Amino acid sequence: MRFTTKITLISLITALVPLIIATLIVTLLARGELFRQAEAKLTAVKEIKQRQIELMFSQFADGLSSIKVVVKQQFTPEGAAQIDHELQELAKNLGFYDVFVITDNGQVIYTAAKEADLGTNLRSGPYTDSGLARLFSKDTAERTCINRFCPLCTFCQ
Repeated sequence: MRFTTKITLISLITALVPLIIATLIVTLLARGELFRQAEAKLTAVKEIKQRQIELMFSQFADGLSSIKVVVKQQFTPEGAAQIDHELQELAKNLGFYDVFVITDNGQVIYTAAKEADLGTNLRSGPYTDSGLARLFSKDTAERTCINRFCPLCTFCQ
């Protein structure tokens, strides 16, 4: 190999090796920064969604409290028709499909939708295997509302 070729090759290697090393370092640093930025954005989105969900549950709980107040203050089985409109409006405004009032022994004494479960017993009637009956049984056993945000549970203790 000629001397000029060797000098050219050495010069080329001397110039390229630092360039390759610098490129590798910059790439690794940029990659790390991109990951940090992506993680920060995902954390921000998570916090925003968490606040939105907490607000939604808070509003839902407020809605349940409103229904509870109406039922506790104004509801009697004989006078259900008098507050029916108010309960239906509350259910509609809160986005509930239905509102139930169930006695301690499982008798469904009010339902805003006036469906077939009205007047039945969740412990001994035809709906003993329904989701509503399961919720009622579990709620009664624990003496607390098992799921404060369940659309089926409108009369939490």
